[in-house]
Amino acid sequence: MIYDGVTEKLSPQKCRLSSLTYAAPIYVTVDYTSTVRGKKQESTEKDVVIGRMPIMLRSCSCVLYGKDEEQLAKLGECPLDPEGYFVVNGTEKVISIQEKLSKNRIIIDTDDKGCVQASVISSSEKTKSKTIVKMEKEKIYLVLNMFKSKVPIMIAMKAMGMESDQEVVQMLGREPCFSALLLPSIEECANLKVYTQHQALEFLESDKMLNVFSYFSGPVEKGARALSILRDIFLPNVPVHQHNFRKNAYMLQ
Repeated sequence: MIYDGVTEKLSPQKCRLSSLTYAAPIYVTVDYTSTVRGKKQESTEKDVVIGRMPIMLRSCSCVLYGKDEEQLAKLGECPLDPEGYFVVNGTEKVISIQEKLSKNRIIIDTDDKGCVQASVISSSEKTKSKTIVKMEKEKIYLVLNMFKSKVPIMIAMKAMGMESDQEVVQMLGREPCFSALLLPSIEECANLKVYTQHQALEFLESDKMLNVFSYFSGPVEKGARALSILRDIFLPNVPVHQHNFRKNAYMLQ
């Protein structure tokens, strides 16, 4: 650092006190090519400064690297400071690490109660939503923020047109273990007296289930709200053509 015409070695503490950025110059070698009177001429210029890059404290390029406690104290640093940050305009700055979940990828984990669940953040050009399928007390449920409470999986399947329990089981697999897995959910659906697609859509549109009415504008037919949610909000990355939800049902399974 050149300060008042005097070259002085830069340290993080001096940068803090002088509101400077603790940085190092970036040097490059530039090759020039030009043509003069039909003749090609080449020249090279070394150590051209194209900018400055902040240095992380205690990195291998930092003056604090490898210093013991006594040497750190002489440089105005606390030996207990883990460093790993930058000094920009005299202010200490850190790089925050952010984790972002991948879109349209199923993630298997457990919730706060220890229940196994599969979640996916589905995204299309127009819509983005999170869908959760969880198992609770041997029953499987669909969780979608457009509904006030969790939806029994068999009701969701019937609402998408899969009215036959046998068809749903065969979509999952023909082995007896799959039918045993879905049996509690099938019994729950029967106890709620939901057997057809129309009944399933009515159940989803009941006051205790449907969460957002403002999503829809103007009068709509009965069952259209729930059907629209299943078509546009539930797994929006899977297109639905002519109310054929079979691809969505396969992904739900």
